[in-house]
Amino acid sequence: MTTNREWQELLCKASEFDLNAGGYADPRGGCINFWVGPDNKPEGYKHPITQGALDHARNYLGSVAPKWAEDVKHVVAWKVSSMNYEGLRVGEDNTEKLQQATNQREHIAWVKQEFAKLHQTVLGKPVDAPFVVAEA
Repeated sequence: MTTNREWQELLCKASEFDLNAGGYADPRGGCINFWVGPDNKPEGYKHPITQGALDHARNYLGSVAPKWAEDVKHVVAWKVSSMNYEGLRVGEDNTEKLQQATNQREHIAWVKQEFAKLHQTVLGKPVDAPFVVAEA
């Protein structure tokens, strides 16, 4: 199981893949957020991905956070969440986008895949705790 120390290492290393450095991760608030870009997105993602206030064109899609054992020494599950709607942009009228339901299952799968790649890259081992879907 992933330990507390390994989680801290994941958070630190995820910053090397930060969205403003051209990556797709954003560690903050006790989780790792994942963003889509023009060249890295779930199949069927149809909304425009623009730069906005960021350094690279990105849209937020979901996050992964640990669910700790009672002793807070290791992860017993990974809580994964996804936006219910694609393409929400800060400072824009999102009324129409909020009316467009998305295929959240594909988004959850994509976030899990991105986290699994990060986990393997940083810790040198596959994800070893189950994913549980959390409400966004």
